[in-house]
Amino acid sequence: MSDYDAIMRYTWIGVATKIGGGLIAAGVESTTGIMFNALNPNWARPFTIESIRLQLGLGGGIGVSVVMVFNCSSIFSISGTDVNDWGVNFTLGPNWTAVVKNLTRLGFFGKAMKVKGLLKSANSVEAMKDAKIISKLTPSDMEGLKNGVNYFWNANDLAKRGSDTVISALDVPGAGVGAEIAVCPIIKGKFNVLPW
Repeated sequence: MSDYDAIMRYTWIGVATKIGGGLIAAGVESTTGIMFNALNPNWARPFTIESIRLQLGLGGGIGVSVVMVFNCSSIFSISGTDVNDWGVNFTLGPNWTAVVKNLTRLGFFGKAMKVKGLLKSANSVEAMKDAKIISKLTPSDMEGLKNGVNYFWNANDLAKRGSDTVISALDVPGAGVGAEIAVCPIIKGKFNVLPW
């Protein structure tokens, strides 16, 4: 197995719908989608991230997120993990804009939106399984997603984190609907893998 394949074996890619909103000082966010292994995409499961956040503002919206999990042999091993978004923001730091532009140029978000389009017809966990979403992706789609994840890994030098599991989420640019004026760090969130 090549080094690249070894990294992909412990990497998971998720695409999800994110719904959120809040009033004045607090808000909630719910993210639901499908996550699959980058090397063996048939290893797929639905997942959710439910979170409470600080919010200095009000409003609500719907968007699309790509969630990447690195250094994880089994996605079930991190089900129930507490998450917050400070780590991702600090990891990317001033490189945030460049990373998003390069991922866009690589076609990563376009491939993610194809998964989202397939999810749209599946309005429940049971429907996700029945829709056989992953089997409808072409080899080109999978390669585009893997290339984007590999770029993200290298751009953020995640190898420096050693073997710790890293959960990173990116909103797909231009995929949201709604109006929300807020500064929103997640203060309490939970990542859960769901059974079929």
